[in-house]
Amino acid sequence: MNEFVKIDLNSEDQFFEKFMLNRILLKMYLPKIIVGLKINNI
Repeated sequence: MNEFVKIDLNSEDQFFEKFMLNRILLKMYLPKIIVGLKINNI
């Protein structure tokens, strides 16, 4: 959690890379999470 709150201006590129990686992972895993939640709710 801290690594997201604490943004070093010098490593803006690194933050952007991490942000893009997180978006890719989110797109990959979010459907699975949503399907899991739907199954649990039934």
